Amino acid sequence: MDKFLPFNITIYEAITLLLTLTLFTVLLFANCRRRHTLVHHVKSNKLDTDNSKATTPISVIVLADTQNGQDLMKTIPLHLSQEHPDFEVIVVNTDPTGKVHDILTILSTEYPQLRSTFIPDTVCNVSVRKLAIMLGIKAAKKGAVIVTEANCYPQSNQWLSAMTRHFDEGKDIVIGYCNIDNSIDNDFGRRYRNYDQTIEAAQYLSAAIHKHTFRADGRNIAYRTQLFFDNKGFSKTFNLKYGDDDIFITEIATKDNIAVEISPESILEQKDPDYSRYYSFNRSHRVFTLQQTRSSVLVMGSIQSVVLYAFIALCIGIVCWSTSVYLRSGDFIRPSILSGTAAVLYLTECFFNINAFRRYAGILKASKLFFTMPLFRLIRPIINKTYSVKANRADNYTWE
Repeated sequence: MDKFLPFNITIYEAITLLLTLTLFTVLLFANCRRRHTLVHHVKSNKLDTDNSKATTPISVIVLADTQNGQDLMKTIPLHLSQEHPDFEVIVVNTDPTGKVHDILTILSTEYPQLRSTFIPDTVCNVSVRKLAIMLGIKAAKKGAVIVTEANCYPQSNQWLSAMTRHFDEGKDIVIGYCNIDNSIDNDFGRRYRNYDQTIEAAQYLSAAIHKHTFRADGRNIAYRTQLFFDNKGFSKTFNLKYGDDDIFITEIATKDNIAVEISPESILEQKDPDYSRYYSFNRSHRVFTLQQTRSSVLVMGSIQSVVLYAFIALCIGIVCWSTSVYLRSGDFIRPSILSGTAAVLYLTECFFNINAFRRYAGILKASKLFFTMPLFRLIRPIINKTYSVKANRADNYTWE
């Protein structure tokens, strides 16, 4: 091909640079848009702790099992000390060993207002989690409920006020967030787990803010009880063990009845000493249930991964081609321009991606990463694919 562009750059090389620049722009837009969405949402929805006006009565449903039941001794006092005018706390005991029952006996002596219910030992072939939520909602005396777990700790006595203020504004569903206490997670891969959870949260929270809701955080989510009953609870997916915070949410969510709450006061913190096990278990089932939602947001996420790989491949290809040109011809200027442009585009995109992640992490109270980010970003789609394979083999149905 004739070299008629400046510095003897061929038309093929110019087209390759233009394509690389286009992919760079797409990735930059995606990063900046999600970052702006979360940052702007937090700034425009600050909680006025000095003049909180949340008044909607709410029932707090705390799911307790064998693994997290001991945390009730610490979390129940935090729940009951919330500064909210009208709320109740109901613990749903799913522990067959009797340990949670003993803990509740102690707590009820100190806190007589604490209520509880349980799942009978004879129950089988059902989703324990969904049944527990249903029992909690049926026991609730308030018009709205918030679902959480025994080892999820409020970080403020304004948690309920932050979540319920949206009900006062006419919303029916409030999507909150629960962070992981990374100081407890000391197993191999903890940095990646922190990265993956933060990216995933940023994805579904920003999607919900843009009225494209496809999931929520089952450890911190609130909705009106009437909405639950109008949808006949989990009847459409009761054959699945999971899906109470993604499939169910897609069933009841509209563009107008959802609110996202990620103020610092609203974020819970889960303390799980065996989080690596919980993460792997939850990730497999999450992939399976999200496949049932067929969300366009997930499709766009897959497309973005393809764009990322194509962008990196083009950058590497340009550098390799420039090196070969220099070795063949000895021309220094042309290869320098080609490889320099590719390197600048890649490093600039990396910088914006790292900056965006650190802003997510700051908002969601997660660990801020830096040097490991490019690697995690590359391997995440591959790891997600392995979880997709595992998900189809896992025990996702109640009859298994």
